[in-house]
Amino acid sequence: MQKSADGRLVGLSPAAPAPAVPAPAAPAAATPPTPTATVNGVAVSNASEMEAIGEPGRTVPDRPSGYQILKLPGGPALEQEHVEEVTGAVHAAGYSQGDLDALVFARQISKHEMHNGARVEQASKNAERELRRLWGDHYEQNLAIALAEARTLRTSSPVLKHAFESTTMGSNVAVIKRLHFIGERRQREG
Repeated sequence: MQKSADGRLVGLSPAAPAPAVPAPAAPAAATPPTPTATVNGVAVSNASEMEAIGEPGRTVPDRPSGYQILKLPGGPALEQEHVEEVTGAVHAAGYSQGDLDALVFARQISKHEMHNGARVEQASKNAERELRRLWGDHYEQNLAIALAEARTLRTSSPVLKHAFESTTMGSNVAVIKRLHFIGERRQREG
């Protein structure tokens, strides 16, 4: 999420001006099934359950090719042409296998939400309300940590940049909480 000039949160992407007139609805297409995965024996089918993915520990592969890409019933959660770029970016940032799994799964969920008509602006408002409730007086500080992590990913991977800026991924409470967790871990480790 990022703050607009008037102090509102607008997602973990640069603020975009709101269109003056709503765009016409796209023709209805077949709705793809909601992405699901079984991770650590837990069926995960929405972003709030994403926190079950992976261990929040420090298991970082020795090299980018050491990451395993999360498999979903429809196939891998990350297109083959994007694997090297994304795993290189998260490896350089010191992300664990669980961190990568959570981000890749959130990307799939966000793509599904956008297909079903989700709006980034509404997702941002909902995320801000939920995070203020969860973090209370630490909201601004915790959000700043999450934003710093999001900036790292956006600048090192065009695929992740696109996911943060073009879908609801940047306004996903579970993603923001995971980025905050990673940022705090990075601060502790120096």
